[in-house]
Amino acid sequence: WRQEFTAEIQKVRNSFWYVHHQKQSRVRLLETDPYAIPAAAGQFDVGLLASVLLHCRRPFDLLESVARRTERTMIITEIWNPTLGEGPVCMLLPHQGMKQVHTWWHFTPQFFISALGILGFTEARVSLHTQRQPAENREVTLFTVVCKRPESQATSTHRPR
Repeated sequence: WRQEFTAEIQKVRNSFWYVHHQKQSRVRLLETDPYAIPAAAGQFDVGLLASVLLHCRRPFDLLESVARRTERTMIITEIWNPTLGEGPVCMLLPHQGMKQVHTWWHFTPQFFISALGILGFTEARVSLHTQRQPAENREVTLFTVVCKRPESQATSTHRPR
């Protein structure tokens, strides 16, 4: 199952390069440790993590790493699990006997509002939406949290600690 998953991820990577070539994209790809994005990567106006953090063992560390490189806006999209309630909650999914390597967590929107608030992104907005998942022939409900730094803090010299 690990080899099958690795093969699927390679297809995703190949699709990026295919579209990159077809559209003559100027997007640069930086392959680095996502938990320690180097200063040489530069600063960005927007940090986007779309259905990424559920796959990470250390989601807050990754969130902090991206936030450190982001000047103004963080956008997080993840699967919405209404059974988690309204609080700032995350739930560990894997357990003994579960043969999967790709999904670790479910989160509430409030988890990201709280976490990003700690990191200086205090203006928050949440939306719910659905996304078609063709492989499973179903619609999946997702949430998106958009958090911004207050204008007074969003400067090119700002470096959260």
